[in-house]
Amino acid sequence: MQDAWVVDQGNMGDWSDIGYTEPTSKNITYGGGSVKTSGQVGWQAGPNTANWNPSSCSGADAWKITVTVSGTAATYNSETDCATLTPNFTNIGASN
Repeated sequence: MQDAWVVDQGNMGDWSDIGYTEPTSKNITYGGGSVKTSGQVGWQAGPNTANWNPSSCSGADAWKITVTVSGTAATYNSETDCATLTPNFTNIGASN
């Protein structure tokens, strides 16, 4: 959705712009929905429960994606503190 917005508008759109709806979960909190600035975290998620395990997966940005816009192209850099749970998360946006 972000790619289509960037091609059409030439800049990054926030979640409302691109038509993305925040998922609902009792265990995960999502953020980054209002970010429209290239090079910033445009999506992040983290645990919101005291019972979260493993403890290495903590904080509001346990999973995050930074969006960088250049002209009509967007690139994505994904990072995680939870590689034990989601080992392939950092491959999001990578080309093979």
